[in-house]
Amino acid sequence: MAIIVDWYSSPIVAKSNDKIELSEFLDFLKKRGIHRHSIIMKDRDSDGFLFFIYSI
Repeated sequence: MAIIVDWYSSPIVAKSNDKIELSEFLDFLKKRGIHRHSIIMKDRDSDGFLFFIYSI
């Protein structure tokens, strides 16, 4: 599956149809110092999932 990251939105949003894939991506970001983010939640506009990144 693919992860789509909209770096130009505020806050930054990461989306995917696969919740596990998003969770692994979130772990990847945490290991690189990005700790301000939302929880993974259901995307109301599609059948997938998303989370927000508040600071990089």
